[in-house]
Amino acid sequence: MIILKKKQKKSWEIYPIGSPKGALNTKRTPEFIGTLKFKETSKGLSINKFIAKYPNDEDKLLPPGEAMKLLKTQVVFLASKDEEIENFLKSHGIKTRFTKICSHCTYEGNITIINSKFSYDYHNQLICKVCAEDTIKRELKLQGYDKKSYKNFKKILNKTGSLNEVLKIIDHKFDPLSNPNLTLFDEIKVKKTKIPKIPIFRLKIPKKV
Repeated sequence: MIILKKKQKKSWEIYPIGSPKGALNTKRTPEFIGTLKFKETSKGLSINKFIAKYPNDEDKLLPPGEAMKLLKTQVVFLASKDEEIENFLKSHGIKTRFTKICSHCTYEGNITIINSKFSYDYHNQLICKVCAEDTIKRELKLQGYDKKSYKNFKKILNKTGSLNEVLKIIDHKFDPLSNPNLTLFDEIKVKKTKIPKIPIFRLKIPKKV
């Protein structure tokens, strides 16, 4: 299974992460992280350079043919839509699918394919559940919160689907009174009863009050 992620114009990152089975919502460490650099020709795009970086090793410049061999023998997923790369792959008989990946995992050199139930909005990017929960725990520790409060923030995360909202609440500048939809802990339902109007002088209010 191959994940292709756009790096720059005419440059894509390639992540071989093994079998598609069980890959959804699971952090995978790729065999290597490759970079495909394309060039424009009269027939369209062509791979100009194929650079592979293996764990604990230097970058290796490999023949472009090796990249084509990988793409033709693996299931290829694109992390973003791009007409040029789609046409290039299609012209070589390579079928592609689209998927969403955790942006934070890729910063660490890992890949997590995510779906809507396992991802949260964070600065206009998608972040997986594990990274979102780790971020909350880290922020709570920095702000000096008790560990027991984590469960409440996790509930808010699941309710809003946005890590941004949770971090907003953790911030010491947050005003809980202006955001009751996020800070409401519980409600007690009561039966509606008619309360008669009583003159204030009939109420036995202590003089101190």
